[in-house]
Amino acid sequence: MKKLVDNKMINKIEKLLQEARTHVTVEDIDLHENM
Repeated sequence: MKKLVDNKMINKIEKLLQEARTHVTVEDIDLHENM
């Protein structure tokens, strides 16, 4: 049971990291275009 919860948490964290990385990448592109 604990293993299942760990996997769900890992999936959730990985998804958040991917979204954050995408957000940062978009902001970086905006900064370069503004310069």
